[in-house]
Amino acid sequence: MKLYLLAYIRDSRFHSIYFMGIRIRWKVRAKVDSEQVHFSFWERLLGCKNSKNGRKKIFCFLGMKFTRKIPGAISVYKIYNKKIGKVSAEIIHIMANNNFTGAFYDIVKKYNNNHQHLFIVYKGSQYKYISPIQQGKDVVFGNLSSVKIDFKKTKKIIVHGILETHIFEWLYNHPKYLNITYWSIWSADLYKFFGDMYDYVRKNVKAIITIYDKDNYIKRYGNKKCFNAFYLNPLANYISFAKQRSDNRPLTVQINQCATRDTLRVLDLLAKYKNENIMIWSPTSYSKIGEKITSKEIEQYGKNIFGNKFFVQNDYLSPKQYAEKISLNDIIIVNSAQQGGVGNLAAAFYMGKKVYVNISSSSLNAFNKSHQKYYNYEDIRKQTFNEFAKISEHEKVENYSKIKKYFSEKFVAALWENVFSDEEK
Repeated sequence: MKLYLLAYIRDSRFHSIYFMGIRIRWKVRAKVDSEQVHFSFWERLLGCKNSKNGRKKIFCFLGMKFTRKIPGAISVYKIYNKKIGKVSAEIIHIMANNNFTGAFYDIVKKYNNNHQHLFIVYKGSQYKYISPIQQGKDVVFGNLSSVKIDFKKTKKIIVHGILETHIFEWLYNHPKYLNITYWSIWSADLYKFFGDMYDYVRKNVKAIITIYDKDNYIKRYGNKKCFNAFYLNPLANYISFAKQRSDNRPLTVQINQCATRDTLRVLDLLAKYKNENIMIWSPTSYSKIGEKITSKEIEQYGKNIFGNKFFVQNDYLSPKQYAEKISLNDIIIVNSAQQGGVGNLAAAFYMGKKVYVNISSSSLNAFNKSHQKYYNYEDIRKQTFNEFAKISEHEKVENYSKIKKYFSEKFVAALWENVFSDEEK
């Protein structure tokens, strides 16, 4: 045993001061400034950098700082000033108010009547084309940092994506909440945040909910109770199996589902087809957390290669509008090495489109279980245009028949009932 006469020690959880063998300690309060970046002396005179979360440009001029939002970069959570206070319910959900929230809420209300639910909801997409839920007796809007959980009634906290630092901070500063927290992984929350606070939260949740990232979670944090559940695709009510494409229409190719530098690598692969009857587009209405490229940069890069055969979709579309747009696709290419574009890929299989992916992506875990047929995007390097475009009617029908149950409300509700009832299957 060491006897400290005078010492200061800090770990990931506590500050500690030792004086004459007496220890005084207090908790490390999480403080994260995601926009703070370092500027050198000359950069402070005239410089520009992206914020750490990739959502803003920060300009320096003669020591003064100015910020400008990067087009397409939106906050998944926007904290309200309203305080919530003490809450209690058997199951408490913490969610962003976006396209998935309304559909999930409707399923819970329709199919799961055996449990009492309370939703703490934060503003998600800032665009008007979402399917939000409204505040009511089982839906509360407000500042999460003020929430206090009544443990006499609350058995489970389900956090649907920890995509903002203040969610990590809340759980880190209230470790007893972690003992009943079930984390539904949304990809970026597993891969894009670094530091002791984030790892402490991720490691100490009671259980995880994912059909894609279980193996990657276990490699990083060890074994954990895992539930296989997912959200109903917002496009489920608007898509159908595709009809055969007419020969004279351009081959329509979608690249990825958000503004990402991965799109540039695909454009380079497809450059050899620039003189073919082809049309290429990429949705850029939002960007991944930490991504620095803008919609304008992607658009310029694509047009330098393909001219008017390439365009970006920078307007946020409603699920119905987006479904109508992707129904015109013949091929989708999602080359992210991490989970991403899952909803787009599932919809593509359902509609009978040809799918190219990065075969190291964790998104494929679920699609492998359902035996979907897909292709390695790296194979495009050696394919002729006809080989690139070819897909048989048999393959289309097989992909549709294997994935259609995942677009069923009842199927999705049954998976979440396992989570609510704590039945790991």
